Amino acid sequence: MKLEINKQYKRDEIPKYFGLEFNQGSWCNGHVCPKDITDQILFVTVKKSDLYVYNHGESTGREHYEDKINTKTVQWSSQASTTEDSKKGSGIINHEKNGSKIHLFVRETKLNSLGKASAFKYLGTVKYTSHTGEKPMNIRFKLENQ
Repeated sequence: MKLEINKQYKRDEIPKYFGLEFNQGSWCNGHVCPKDITDQILFVTVKKSDLYVYNHGESTGREHYEDKINTKTVQWSSQASTTEDSKKGSGIINHEKNGSKIHLFVRETKLNSLGKASAFKYLGTVKYTSHTGEKPMNIRFKLENQ
């Protein structure tokens, strides 16, 4: 079984492509690092709810997240606690050296028009290029499959 570029997947369908089982606690995060594999999985929702500030929007006093995607690059904001020395931060920065691939799944909004969780589009793997800041880290990637 192989993931297909630009195909839509529900979050709970994705683990089986990595030989894993879905677990709500592990797979409902934006950055998933399963213990049984070296690969990492990023889940990006481009349009955040009003709980977040995004794309240089007005400050609400809450966390500032900036997720931007074009045909060649991705800018993704980590969780608010991530630093470059943390396990997840260094895992991204050193993914190639550690033999880890980073898989990118993107959706426009959290909920679809029926009020159910939107599916994610698989955009393939990405390579770390740089980052700025910490807590959260704003990380830039190059899309490998575009």
